[in-house]
Amino acid sequence: MLFLAYCDGIGPIRVRTLGIVPMAFEFDRRIRIMVADRDAFTLQMYRLIFQAYDTFDLVAVAETGIELLRLCQRQQPDVVLIDLGLPHFNGIKAARFLRMLYPWLTIIGIARGTVHEETRQQFMQAGANRCLSSIGSIHDLIDTVYDAYR
Repeated sequence: MLFLAYCDGIGPIRVRTLGIVPMAFEFDRRIRIMVADRDAFTLQMYRLIFQAYDTFDLVAVAETGIELLRLCQRQQPDVVLIDLGLPHFNGIKAARFLRMLYPWLTIIGIARGTVHEETRQQFMQAGANRCLSSIGSIHDLIDTVYDAYR
């Protein structure tokens, strides 16, 4: 069993168990994931989560919007998770650029804390396939990635 310690930036550090669940979906190859987040600890959390599932291949992480665009061109991911608060290009601007450059790309916007309807609409109008909260459950994250990628 893998344990994951995390902090949402508001409250105390929390610990969750990361149970490996049977895959509900079958894919002919591993899903190539790229994550862009301004927080190094959060990026490490995503590494642990995606390494625990053998249907994912975490191909790159980025800490800024500019780095995201550069790495996306090189790595050609299937799915990109984008933090709303990226420096240089916020997540919404980055999603808009990615949608123009890579219309086939699955884009998931991530907002810290509660996702307000205005934020969700901005991400969706920028071209994101989904938008979710960074404080949601790990299973919600995995289900959203599978669902958006299908």
